[in-house]
Amino acid sequence: MILQRKKEDYIRKKSFKMTVTKEKFIFEFAKAIKSNQAAIFAGAGISQPLGIPSWKNILEPLANEMNLEITNGTDLTQIAQYYVNENNGRRTELEEHFIHQINKTIQIKENSLVNILVKLDISSYWTTNYDMVFERYFEYNHIKYNKIATASSFTTLHNTIDKILYKMHGDLLGKMVITKDDYELYEQENRPFLVALKNELMQKHFVFLGFSFNDPNLNYILSDMKKMFGNLYLKKHYCFFKIPDNDNEKIELNLKIKDLERYGIESVLIESFSQLQMIFLNIMKIVLTKNIFISGSAFEYGQWEAEKTKYFLELLGEKLIKSNYKIYSAFGKNIGEYILKGAVKALVQNENDMLKEQLEYLAFPEYKVMTLQEQERFRKDIIRQCGWSIFVFGNREDETIAPGVLREYEISKILDKKVIPIASTGFAAKKIWDLSIKEQKYQYLKRYSSILQESMEPEILIEVILKIIEEQNSPSTFVMEEN
Repeated sequence: MILQRKKEDYIRKKSFKMTVTKEKFIFEFAKAIKSNQAAIFAGAGISQPLGIPSWKNILEPLANEMNLEITNGTDLTQIAQYYVNENNGRRTELEEHFIHQINKTIQIKENSLVNILVKLDISSYWTTNYDMVFERYFEYNHIKYNKIATASSFTTLHNTIDKILYKMHGDLLGKMVITKDDYELYEQENRPFLVALKNELMQKHFVFLGFSFNDPNLNYILSDMKKMFGNLYLKKHYCFFKIPDNDNEKIELNLKIKDLERYGIESVLIESFSQLQMIFLNIMKIVLTKNIFISGSAFEYGQWEAEKTKYFLELLGEKLIKSNYKIYSAFGKNIGEYILKGAVKALVQNENDMLKEQLEYLAFPEYKVMTLQEQERFRKDIIRQCGWSIFVFGNREDETIAPGVLREYEISKILDKKVIPIASTGFAAKKIWDLSIKEQKYQYLKRYSSILQESMEPEILIEVILKIIEEQNSPSTFVMEEN
């Protein structure tokens, strides 16, 4: 009875030692992404929802062959080692078993956590998993990446490719780190991974996903982290735990959270793992607020003079770049070239040679006639990468409203992007204004209604555009949405 009261008192007093709330994590990690200081470390829990079995499930048949039972405390690497030992040191059967169990067809899910993660503006992805989940999702999203699955792979890195997938325990195409022997020889045979991980941990904020922290794989990594840094961490790292149902698990989790602080890892508690999609979707929304899509085309400028129009578009490109925004455009007729000119001018003035970092121009290919389906995919791909869509002019050669610009508005609305239609430029932009001003989610436009509808002064319009973006990108306007 006394012990029970002590236990209840402990739970009541201690509750959970949660060092980071979901909301705080969202803003901190979004900030890390924006400053190119973010990294992902994925464990088995990332792949299991996509049909990849756990280590325990993979090794259970082999354990049964040896008349062993796998429990929660079983060292799974030891089971793998026993199996190799029983096969006279040959690991062929073990590796073939892993390949057979893991090499399954991965069904791509648009709303899966991995699909969200690969789309984030993050350069470093680490995993102890052998499966090809990340590779398939990179390929699905047409994302170029380097893969480092062996120590020798470090010599074949392509510096022109932004994303790197570090598979520090190998993969199905080569040797996998599975047994006790493998781990004991890891530092000797895979030192480049440890050096790279050390550097990244010093420079970036990691989020550990899909780890139980009972995983024998991660225990080795944490011990290496401890050896590397001691108690001195230059960056904060994060992990997630589901809130347990029973008291014993709550006590254990509280102790585990405190223990992880020794490794510089702070914990976020969630009610269910499905919340991770919502959390990282919201991170994506915040990150994308720095990306601006400019839609428009012009065979004629209506009430605007040609020279004033060119000046307006050039100045818009210049000011957006100087305000540290990234411009995306489909290079609309008589629009894109002037935006580009202004953006390049700003980059030259700032002595910025990272043109690709702040400019993304994807022109509709002239060498082929695109199907309606291809056009749709093209538009969605570019708009999806942005948080804002700005609409100017929008007319065709016959002086009618450009349907492509209208469609880009519809896609922006479907993808939940904020919009700024410059109604005073007329044509599609004016029609988009009339549509958007009726939408509840675009009510922020009303404050600047008269300027956006009537002004033809470039400086005044651009000042308002920047002000709207700044106001709406403020954390005070952010609401964490359940998806």
